[in-house]
Amino acid sequence: MLVGEKGFYEIVAFAKVRYPGPVDSKGDFEEEPPEGTDMRTLGRWLENMDAYYEKHASYEKDFYLHVLCVHPSSQRQGLGKKLLTRFLADADKEHARVYLQATALGHPLYVRCGWVDVEDMVTRTPEGAAFWKCMMREPGAGE
Repeated sequence: MLVGEKGFYEIVAFAKVRYPGPVDSKGDFEEEPPEGTDMRTLGRWLENMDAYYEKHASYEKDFYLHVLCVHPSSQRQGLGKKLLTRFLADADKEHARVYLQATALGHPLYVRCGWVDVEDMVTRTPEGAAFWKCMMREPGAGE
């Protein structure tokens, strides 16, 4: 999502989503991770995310919200919900569920939009445990 005035725009929000369909590949990086990335921890985290997805959802039937980010200076202005609106309309049109893994910060928005908790996800990292909520939205749920 772009905002700005007089020809100057900046990205303040974006979403990465997956529509149902066959899986070409899993776990492959489109680009190399930044220098200094702990590849072992990153690999463990990605494997964990895939395992929870496969436990609760179907690549062929369900939509998947991978990432929804809003810059801190633009949060609480409805941008996250605006990005979700089109994606959820597409899922509802197909009578499909939508799966995601939420951080504590994003969880309240997803609850308002109709997602429900299905399981807690924990990934162990060198800095300690990282927690997410696995969530599922049924067609037409939410505000």
